[in-house]
Amino acid sequence: MKKMLAILLTALMVFPMFSVSMAEDNSQITGTLVLAHERTDLEVELKKLIADFESEYPGVTVKLELLANYVNDITLRLMGGEAPDLMPLSDSNLPREDYLKYFLPQDDIELTTQGLEKFTFDGVVLGYAQQVDYDCFMYNKKIWAAAGIETLPTTFEELIEDLEMIKDYDDSIIPLTSQYKTSWAIARWLQNHDSAFLPGGFFNWASETEDVFS
Repeated sequence: MKKMLAILLTALMVFPMFSVSMAEDNSQITGTLVLAHERTDLEVELKKLIADFESEYPGVTVKLELLANYVNDITLRLMGGEAPDLMPLSDSNLPREDYLKYFLPQDDIELTTQGLEKFTFDGVVLGYAQQVDYDCFMYNKKIWAAAGIETLPTTFEELIEDLEMIKDYDDSIIPLTSQYKTSWAIARWLQNHDSAFLPGGFFNWASETEDVFS
């Protein structure tokens, strides 16, 4: 049954390239699964994924529950011992240190290795990330070189110094632009990367690209 759960999880994740091989005859796998989800706006898409899964496993029925008040409803159901079989989960629903109390080990599913550190406790994998995001800076290498910047900054202070060099080089150039005029964008950065503003905590990597942003 755990392998069957893995297939459904794969279909619902944002990583379509991951798959799980099945040794059993799919028609011999039977049961009913309850999938709760917060994305009430994705009913059509989720039902399509479920239909595809059920056609692959005709003996399995997946019941979809779309919850408008997801955080409160799932938290109450977890506390009451009535949690669904599959669900998105965050710290808003349950502290990570309590995952071992409620979820089965999934070490043998091996959907992906990305983001596992947030769902691994005492060496046991208890969940998988729905998506993995990458936050980054893109810079114009030609402008940086023309401004005399030879190495990438490794601290916030060095970044400010480099931006000043660009401004001194050509005051018609905007040294830094972002989408942080909106509150959710700056909140996301501060929540995920607050350590970036500590001494020595800013850049520690660089990626070369050949696209238009290089």
